[in-house]
Amino acid sequence: MNIITNDDCFNYFQNIKDDSIDLILTDPPYGISYKDGISKNPLQAIKNDTSDAIDWDLFFQECFRILKQKKCLFFCCRTDMLLCIAPAITHSKFK
Repeated sequence: MNIITNDDCFNYFQNIKDDSIDLILTDPPYGISYKDGISKNPLQAIKNDTSDAIDWDLFFQECFRILKQKKCLFFCCRTDMLLCIAPAITHSKFK
């Protein structure tokens, strides 16, 4: 059965068995207090979009745990964000 879930990953990870997921596709907050200009409150920054909002070590640890072997994590981000989280990626079990 294919299921799409829209939830905070840290709330949902605990419900997922080890080695059970084929694909993770994510576009996490960029940590820049982004304001989109088109929302109902355009002057309000996107929720949890600060540089310290996500525990990246835990994020990559949990993604590795739940993904099946030789499956994929697609991670959308800006270059400056990637540079900030590179240590977490490097220290993770991903190759």
